[in-house]
This record gives sequence, structure tokens and C-alpha cells, in this order.
Amino acid sequence: MTVGEFGQEHVVCRSDPIEDDQTSNAAHAIADYSVHPSSRQKNIAKRLKLKAIARGCLHPPQEEALNAPTENSATA
Repeated sequence: MTVGEFGQEHVVCRSDPIEDDQTSNAAHAIADYSVHPSSRQKNIAKRLKLKAIARGCLHPPQEEALNAPTENSATA
């Protein structure tokens, strides 16, 4: 998800990078739904989830990114 997509739903995000040898993610963030009542939080989260699923993965896990073919890699 993008910060803009959360902003459209009036959900504030803050940076929360993960610094772990196996799952590092400098772009990780936390979305704060607390300004909305509980029932509204669930509906917002469902809408955002549907957007994310429809779009698909934008950032492959680190291991996949390291093993992904590049423009210069030979194909068989």
C-alpha cells in the first residue's frame, strides 16, 4: 500500500523500518487507524486489502529480489 492510499482513507502512517538480517524492509510503515471507531476500522482495512490484492505484490521479498533475472542475464 502507498501512504497516499492510506491518506485517502484518513489513516495516518509512520515509518517503522524492519532491521533484521532475514526480513529487512526499510520501507515498512505502521498505519494508525485509531481515529476511526472499531467498526469503521474494519471496513477501511477491507477496502485497502482489496486494493492491495487487486494490484498484486509491488516489492518482492528480499530473497526473490536477489535471485530475480536482470536485463543483462542470459536466458536459456
